Amino acid sequence: MKNRKLYSKIISLLLAYKNYILGMSLLMIFITVGTAFIPLLQQEIVDSGLMSGDLGILGTLVLMVIALTIITNLASLFQSYLRINLNAKFLKDKQVEVLNHSLKLKMDYIKNDGLVQIIKDAEYALNNLSMLTGEEMSNTLVQIFKFIGVFIGLILINWKLTLFLLFVIPARIFVANKLGKHVEKYQMDTLMIQKGIHGWEDDIYHSATEVKLWNLYDNKCREYDKLLQNRNTAIKKLSFFIVLSDLLGQDIQALFLNMLYVLGGILIWGGELSIGGIVAFITYATYLLEPIGFIANLRMIFSQVGPAFNMYEDFLSYQEEELEREKKNKISCCDVESVDFRVQNLSFSFKNRELLQSLCFDIKEGDRIAIVGENGSGKSTLLNIFLRFYDLQEGCITLNGKVISDYELFSYRDLFSVIMQNPYLFRGTVKDNLTLFGKNELTQEILDNKLLDFVEHLSEGYDTDIGSDASHISGGEKQKIALMRALASKSKILILDEPTAAYDKQSEKEFLDVLRGCNKKIIILITHEPKLLQFANKIIEIENMQIKQYGSYKEYQESR
Repeated sequence: MKNRKLYSKIISLLLAYKNYILGMSLLMIFITVGTAFIPLLQQEIVDSGLMSGDLGILGTLVLMVIALTIITNLASLFQSYLRINLNAKFLKDKQVEVLNHSLKLKMDYIKNDGLVQIIKDAEYALNNLSMLTGEEMSNTLVQIFKFIGVFIGLILINWKLTLFLLFVIPARIFVANKLGKHVEKYQMDTLMIQKGIHGWEDDIYHSATEVKLWNLYDNKCREYDKLLQNRNTAIKKLSFFIVLSDLLGQDIQALFLNMLYVLGGILIWGGELSIGGIVAFITYATYLLEPIGFIANLRMIFSQVGPAFNMYEDFLSYQEEELEREKKNKISCCDVESVDFRVQNLSFSFKNRELLQSLCFDIKEGDRIAIVGENGSGKSTLLNIFLRFYDLQEGCITLNGKVISDYELFSYRDLFSVIMQNPYLFRGTVKDNLTLFGKNELTQEILDNKLLDFVEHLSEGYDTDIGSDASHISGGEKQKIALMRALASKSKILILDEPTAAYDKQSEKEFLDVLRGCNKKIIILITHEPKLLQFANKIIEIENMQIKQYGSYKEYQESR
């Protein structure tokens, strides 16, 4: 039952590539027909050519075998070409599926495991899953078709010897089934160990600076060595049982092949088989035994693919923030003009720790809001709820009178431009990041802004490559590009988290000038800077999970 379910899922997975598989199958049928005729022609070469002494017949038969061999080999070559294309397309499609699904996952998964680990786990499972479209699986299918062709040819030579050879199949399958259980176990062990390695690698990629500062090189190398040693132990056990299955299979085949001489001799002495027949039969019996080995090897392939398939299915079962089928029932924000929010009795907990409790406040069009509070008070959590990175738990937030979850997610997020305290710039040029690779329009107003004056001094201006994580520019320049990128977008709401942290005094003044002239309908700042607090017309302070609201900086100061 378990295997039937797996086979059914594999068929469903491969249906998207039915044209490739159909073309390969037709070529395999052609190869089957060709291989069926070759042993018959080989028999005729001995019986009608060599034994008769007729050079003309002998030459004709030999040329026919050569021509048929070349034609079937060409068919095999084209079949391999289709297989290579199928495997490349399968991997490409699934790798894109992995990235697309990973980026759309709910933030809980990303916070728990990290995006790098999630993607690497899925890709590792995918690489094992690609055995279905890889060379080994393709060769197995080709050999199965060859088996049919050779079987037909051999049964026409002598059905008794052919029937005897068929007993190899249950013997090999018995061995494969017994050892396949061990292969499946150690394949799952390997996958789970590799999953742990990916988690460790995700951590080390984000902690390189700390490793240097605390001089943890030797510690981390020892940890990695131990993890790899555990993986190698599982791989060695896995490989041992695969090789053992192959060697035992070869021993079984050798036993049956050598017994053919005994049985063939008996048939020749009894006048049931010619010399040419036994020569052709024994020659092509190896062509029958080889596919039998590949057929038995299917058990080994599925023993490795099964655990990988289950891991990949687990990955696909992770919930996305919003499914495609849900969009048709959602409200698009593309035509939203006014933006008025109302927060009612909002409470939120994370891992049994209550962060926000019964919050109530309004955000109206034209508001310039500053959110203040101690570290860990819930400021970022509140923004993440507004941005729908977290689902509502208790209470609600409405936009223009409708709960924010009623709006289609991606168009809802287009309402916002967000600049985090440590904004991320993509690998590319200054222009790429300002326009988000063509999504934003770079207007003259943006280009003329004083905050971008530094670009003139870069080696290639707006075409300057800023490097990985903007390593080629300063922290202040990075924040300026992030700000102008936000202003260049068509969003209606601007959110800034400690926006002037890396600015000098002149840049702070220019930044405030930009904010005063900003055409966004709502501006929300997380800040403790007095100048920015004075800019706000409403200050929300989060303290002890609840909020206090102030109508001005003066009112806020008086409450201190």
